[in-house]
Order: sequence, then structure tokens, then C-alpha cells
Amino acid sequence: MNEPPENPFTADRLRPGFVPYRFTDEEDIERLVGRLRAARWRAEIVGPHGSGKSTLLRALEPALQQAGREVRSWTLGGGERSLPRSLHQRLTPATLFVIDGWEQLAAVRRWWLYGKVRLCDAGLLVTAHRSMGLPRLATLRPNVEIAQHVVEQLQEPYHLKLVTREDVVRTFGEHNGNIREMLFALYDLYEVRSGR
Repeated sequence: MNEPPENPFTADRLRPGFVPYRFTDEEDIERLVGRLRAARWRAEIVGPHGSGKSTLLRALEPALQQAGREVRSWTLGGGERSLPRSLHQRLTPATLFVIDGWEQLAAVRRWWLYGKVRLCDAGLLVTAHRSMGLPRLATLRPNVEIAQHVVEQLQEPYHLKLVTREDVVRTFGEHNGNIREMLFALYDLYEVRSGR
């Protein structure tokens, strides 16, 4: 008897950057890097939970390094209110902080780091669920076409495509456009349909 197929919606395949960020016709990496440069390397990416903010950061980082930025990345987890000390030592004008989950930092720590960035003429690129007062680099609004693209990419190498477009439309709506939560739900659906 054949072993049921591995689930394409496992957690390791849902990490930011596993499926490449899908740019629109109006946006691409070069335009975003150009806009960030014009904003003196200080900007925010805003969008709801599961909209692709972390994935966009992963897509931008190599281009930022190619643009001469010394990227110092940090992702703030749940309840994390500060950054490691080593992250903000020896700043130069080429330093670019890339902070995923900026609003999770305590306000006093945000103000302190932003002041230090300005003093050293360094850069700061952050993600947040709402505007944090920086110039806007991108506003992410997930839609069902983007969700379908992600699902197609995840299922592409698998001979059994057990999740349909109708499933994507339904679960995308059930999770209010949160693509991450939608993918967790599709993991369960795939398990049931594959007979695991």
C-alpha cells in the first residue's frame, strides 16, 4: 500500500519567503528600493495579519544589500518588547534596520531607536499592522487571487492537487483574508482528503 503524500501546507513550507512574494504589475523590487532610497532608507510596510509583510521583507533584503545597505534584521515574536543590544551597536550611514513587527516594541524603545537611526543617518524599514508614522513604502491588501497563487505554488510539485479554487475562496473568506490562517486550515483539509 502506498504512503499518503506529504502535506504541501506543512509549517516549514509556510515560513516567509518559501513561496516568493508576488509583485503586482505596478510594483517590483527595483521600484520599492528606489522609493526607500528616496525616503532616506526609512519607511514602513503596513498590512493586516497574514498579508505577506514578512515575505516582502525577505524578497527585499538581497536587493537592499546589493544597494550597499548593511542589513540588520530582526523579527519580533509575540510579547517581545525589545531588540538585542548587539543589533544596534556600531551604526554607520549604511546600516539599515529591518524590523518585522515594529509595533510590538515598547513605544519608548521605538523612539530611542528611531532617534539613534536619525543621529547616525542610518536606515529603518519596518512592518506593522497600522501606520507607525514613517513614510509608507507599501500597503498590503491580500485578495483571493494572491491566496490562490500561493496555494498553486505550494501544491505545484505534488501529483495530488487536493485543494481546489473553491476551497481557497471559502477558507480565505472564513479567515477574513488572513492568508497564513487560511493555509493552516488548508493543512487540515489536505490531511482529511489524503486519508492521513
